[in-house]
Amino acid sequence: MSDKPGFEGKNCIGDEHYLPTFFQIVDPGGIANWSTTHVDWSERKWHPKSYTARDVTYELLKNITSIDVSVHVSSDEKREVQSWPCLWNGIQKPCYLFARKFTPGTLDRLSTGITGQKEVKEDENGSLRDFGSSESLRYGDSPPPKKKEPVRKCRGGQGLCGFQCNDGCCNSKCAAKYKHGVGFCEIYGPYNIYLCVCNYVCSALNQGMF
Repeated sequence: MSDKPGFEGKNCIGDEHYLPTFFQIVDPGGIANWSTTHVDWSERKWHPKSYTARDVTYELLKNITSIDVSVHVSSDEKREVQSWPCLWNGIQKPCYLFARKFTPGTLDRLSTGITGQKEVKEDENGSLRDFGSSESLRYGDSPPPKKKEPVRKCRGGQGLCGFQCNDGCCNSKCAAKYKHGVGFCEIYGPYNIYLCVCNYVCSALNQGMF
């Protein structure tokens, strides 16, 4: 396609470039100025890095969801680095709502196998082991169920947090809803939904769990 006007010998991936270009033309001020999907191009190949089961750790996902600066390295010989803050209505926020590429073997670890784990390595038998714990995970296996602890406190949701409801607003809602309730805005789920969560002492008549 380099013989066509305006391309200057660069690649054009139609299915990936059409919609971003269309949105930029229709509403340039209403879209994010960066990709909302995290990819790792450090291997400098045609496709981004594919994460395997051994790559998926709590630290990896925490690092991805805490990035608030978008960095772009040009694909030409100059390898110029550009960076800009990820802004939501003028406020710097984490950049990414999604991430890729994760192989099918990472499904169990992404859904249930990494919560609270600090260090995961592959042992001599090909198992994924959480060092500091006696439990290990085989590729494709689900983690063993955790022992249930006595419930002493309950959690209740009070809607979404956002620009009009921060920690202070959330705390006020919880104090009004639950006796001695304390609230904080917390991120939940793979889509980083910002929720107002109340922590309160359970009673015999109020055992609702969030």
